[in-house]
Amino acid sequence: MKKFLLSCMVLLSIGFTASYAQESGQVFTMVDEMPVYPGCDSLKSYDEMSSCTLRMISKFISQEIRYPEEAKKKKAEGTVYVEYIIEESGEVTNVQLMGGMGRNVDESLNHEAVRVVSSLPQMKPGRKNGKAVRVKQTLPIRFRINSEDDKD
Repeated sequence: MKKFLLSCMVLLSIGFTASYAQESGQVFTMVDEMPVYPGCDSLKSYDEMSSCTLRMISKFISQEIRYPEEAKKKKAEGTVYVEYIIEESGEVTNVQLMGGMGRNVDESLNHEAVRVVSSLPQMKPGRKNGKAVRVKQTLPIRFRINSEDDKD
C-alpha cells in the first residue's frame, strides 16, 4: 500500500526593484522595513525579525495547506507562485497567481495556494521613510507527493 505525503516548500521571495515615489496607494517591493509576522516584532534586530517572519510564514503555510484530493488522484505536483500585497494596515490583500508562472500546475493546486495565502494573519506593515506603505511580495509554494511503501 502506498501513502501520500504532502511536501510544501515555502520560500518568501522579495522583489528586487526599488520604488521611491511617495504617491498615495503606491505599492513597493523594497522598503526600509519589510512587513513583520505577528510575534516577530518583539525581536531586537531587523535581521532577527526578517528570519522569524520567513519561518512563521513557512510554518503557517505548512500547517494550513491541504493537498487537494483531486490533485492527489491525478498525482499533480508543481510550484505555484502567489503574489499579494501587505497593506498599510498590515492586512494581506490582492492575492493572485503570479502572471505567467505555474501555468502547467493543476488548477486545484492554484486554488489551494491562493486560499492559504489569503488567510495569512495581519502583519506589522512595511515602512518607508518612517511611514507605513503597501508592499508587494511573492510566495512560491511547492506541492509534491511522496509515495513510500507502507511496511505494516
